[in-house]
Amino acid sequence: MLAAISLQTEVTVARTADEQTLRVSSGWPYHRELAIDAMSPEPCRDEAFSHIWAAACVFSQATQRSIGGLALRARSSIPPASGLSSSAAITVATIAALDSFFGQLIPCADLLELAYATEAVALQTGAGQMDFYGCALGGVHYLDCANQPPAPVERLAMPSPVSVLVVDTRVKRSTKDIIAAKRLRWSAGEPDMMAYVQETADRVAEIRKLLGGQDSDPWELGMLINDCQTLLRDRLRVSTELIDECVARSLARGAYGAKLTGTGLGGCLFALVPPDVEDRVVTALEGLPVTVHRGRIAESGLTVS
Repeated sequence: MLAAISLQTEVTVARTADEQTLRVSSGWPYHRELAIDAMSPEPCRDEAFSHIWAAACVFSQATQRSIGGLALRARSSIPPASGLSSSAAITVATIAALDSFFGQLIPCADLLELAYATEAVALQTGAGQMDFYGCALGGVHYLDCANQPPAPVERLAMPSPVSVLVVDTRVKRSTKDIIAAKRLRWSAGEPDMMAYVQETADRVAEIRKLLGGQDSDPWELGMLINDCQTLLRDRLRVSTELIDECVARSLARGAYGAKLTGTGLGGCLFALVPPDVEDRVVTALEGLPVTVHRGRIAESGLTVS
């Protein structure tokens, strides 16, 4: 189950005079530029540029188009390494921008598979398929990622009215390391992990049914989201004291529901709130070491211009 929110990533492509070099610039929070040998086989290990460079290389290998003599400019309002699929967004945007620059050579489904391959194969981050589809499709979707590509892909409808508050705890963590630890727990058959998987699958099925109907109840959705957060805290043990405090304050001030995002142990959480209590929830979070982003569900996903 995934939902796209109204934080955005943009990548633009321009031609330069130096045919041997790929120039990359990255905006907030890095505000840096880098010139890379376009023929280099070595990965870029700089956090600000690693995903852009890897995506450009994957695109070049798939299309046989040279990325030398190009300048990629990336800008994003998504906090990196925070559980909001920032790496998937930059990867999808980079491949889509290059594809548009060269005349749209790749069907959308193949573009998403290239983006997924960038992380799964080139960078080996452990990221799943759903992040890339969320960035590209927009809205709220159910995906069965047991299949590659995911199938079925089912568009759902959020109840109304709902605002989304994204709360960044500003605690960075390694997604790759946390995913690896979870897989070890799964392989060992740890009871809490086994219970988490089954109970979360049950909640996801309930959310799918709820959002697949007409005029779904936001309070019922919030209850299911809260159940998922409890499982993340008690079974998977990837919540933190700060996340728990943010969730508690949000619910106490009238949020429908709140839970962490991504792999946990830091990063972000989100709260679904009635629009008329949005200010109240934001005020309740003041004084905590967090950054609050006000948003909404973004019905449109990838756009190319």
